[in-house]
Amino acid sequence: MTKFGLLLPLGGFATAQSISNRAVEAEAAGFDSAWVIEDYYSWEAFGSLGYVAAVTQRIQLGISVTTPYVRSAPLLASSAATLDQFCNGRLILGLGRSSGTMLGQIGIEDRKPFATMREYTEAMRLLWRGGEMSYDGKVVHIDRIVPDVLPVNGSVPVVIGAIGPQMLELAGEIADGVVLTGFSPPAYVQWAVGHVAEGARRAGRDPAEVEIIVMVATRITEDVQAARDELKPWLGLAYGMTGRGEIFLTDSGVDPSVLEPIRRALLIDEILSEGLEPYLHSYKRVTPESVAAVVPDELVCAASVVGPPTEARAQLQAFLDAGATYVMVDSPHPAEMLLTALS
Repeated sequence: MTKFGLLLPLGGFATAQSISNRAVEAEAAGFDSAWVIEDYYSWEAFGSLGYVAAVTQRIQLGISVTTPYVRSAPLLASSAATLDQFCNGRLILGLGRSSGTMLGQIGIEDRKPFATMREYTEAMRLLWRGGEMSYDGKVVHIDRIVPDVLPVNGSVPVVIGAIGPQMLELAGEIADGVVLTGFSPPAYVQWAVGHVAEGARRAGRDPAEVEIIVMVATRITEDVQAARDELKPWLGLAYGMTGRGEIFLTDSGVDPSVLEPIRRALLIDEILSEGLEPYLHSYKRVTPESVAAVVPDELVCAASVVGPPTEARAQLQAFLDAGATYVMVDSPHPAEMLLTALS
């Protein structure tokens, strides 16, 4: 059966109460999980989910994702084990690289991303076994640490946020799952699943062991055009980021030249030249409406679920047919309505 998670409120318009209330609502509606995104200028993931753990009982709690660069491997392992204890074994830990520009803005060197992801995952799992542990890698160095706090079930599921082929294959090799970011169209999902499977087989694993989690922007509505227009600025930002759009358009049949007007509207080159992250700064300089004007309907149609329930279920099926096993729903609609419409 398909699993369903709900993305909790995020960003400057979220509040502590809205985050916790939404998690309670998701649990009552029957969602399998509730997820937070950790950005390094916004809501911190472990603190947020620590509170959510106290007001929920059953629902799994996911981080999608934190970058290993902001915490040492022992600290990240103990942070995860601590939260897992407080939520009684319900944590899913997502790891992701972030971006070089974002890391630069918070004073962190973007270094050896593949070694970092692999070694953090390995080291944390060793730490979660308990007892004295040492590790000497390219990035992670631990000398005779004995952790006090261990996960409830002996380990915490680790999922990796990935976009490109190398990170997707690494997820297939070492992770319990992969998280595909919002606005990933089914054609890209299918391509990504192939790379995850390749990595899994290379490591001697059954690809079916790796959960394929896809974040899907969802609007259940009769006013389809209004919903598409609402999503266009955010899809534009996801696709406008340098290098990403071309990957998302893999096997789509869409000419990548469609991305150039989006990037111009977002001032991508200008913002990057100043050492800034466009995701943070584009909408401080341009209006969402000006970007929406150059985003074609076809991109939103291919990469989201928008429409009344019957159409929404058919659109969601395309993601499932492409290989998604777990859907993380990104939507402001009531949780019960969403689950009824999609399942």
